[in-house]
Amino acid sequence: MAASSWKSRQRGLRKKGKLEKYKIESLNKLGMVWNPKEDEWEKNYLTFRTIGFCDELEDWVKEQRILFNNNDISSENLQRLNAIKFPFEPLENEDYKFTKKSIWKLIEKLNKKQTRLEREEKKRLGLFEEKKKNSKKKPTKKEIKEKESQKEVNSFYARKYNYCSDSFLRKLTEKETLDKLTEISEGNSIFRGRLKEFLDNESNRFKSEGKKTPYYVKNFYSEILDKTLNSDEIYGELSLFMTTKFNSTIRLKACQLMLKYISSRNLNNSKSFKEINYLISEYKKQKNITELKSLLKFINKYPLLFELYNDKIEKVLLKF
Repeated sequence: MAASSWKSRQRGLRKKGKLEKYKIESLNKLGMVWNPKEDEWEKNYLTFRTIGFCDELEDWVKEQRILFNNNDISSENLQRLNAIKFPFEPLENEDYKFTKKSIWKLIEKLNKKQTRLEREEKKRLGLFEEKKKNSKKKPTKKEIKEKESQKEVNSFYARKYNYCSDSFLRKLTEKETLDKLTEISEGNSIFRGRLKEFLDNESNRFKSEGKKTPYYVKNFYSEILDKTLNSDEIYGELSLFMTTKFNSTIRLKACQLMLKYISSRNLNNSKSFKEINYLISEYKKQKNITELKSLLKFINKYPLLFELYNDKIEKVLLKF
């Protein structure tokens, strides 16, 4: 019950745009389901995670494989599929078993087909009377206004999610990206700055249309008030730049800056530090003995890091 309550809280925070990107990434890698009651993809994902191959998911499984092969699958869905070891290539003797749900769907489909055939036969014999369709009740002005208002709110959240995601980082130049790394290391969140820029644009748009800035836009300004990241948040944002989407210069600086915040993490809960592995690899390629010695001196401060990396660095130094 405690775990379910915690997951519900994370879903609520994300829906409000208040869950940090690195936490979303981490949860995706663990197979998080964000909208199990609303999103059709996530319903299918949850079913596959629970029972595996079944008749009702055959089209969905094939669709994920096509999207993957065409490189059209979203990074978020890819992370979650990898979390459950989804097979992107067909398996030998792949068997889509029937479930109660798929059997009932099949029965329903057969019943509809039978009804259609009977109706066509009655039409042919002149025994079928077309039922008059009930005219739908027209929505009231209040209902129309509420629907338009909700549509605007949904559109706002969609724009906010797209604008404030980390995809904008890949469009920056190398210098701009290196400057962003410096900003993060100083405690300035790239996402809070991005959020402020987005909210200002939204507010100006409403003002230009002669409208007041809606409450749901104003509410997000409260997130910008806390301008300083804590050590774990700095570490998390810096880690976004460690992927192969960025060049070695950017990745190297990100890793170097991450070392400053390793001590703020619970070292006992970690068995591997990607930033240290990357630094060893890069310094080895560069034959940079000075930096390797400096890294060796750094890990000697922490028993766990010493145990994990001391021998590895010394072996590399011996080769030079």
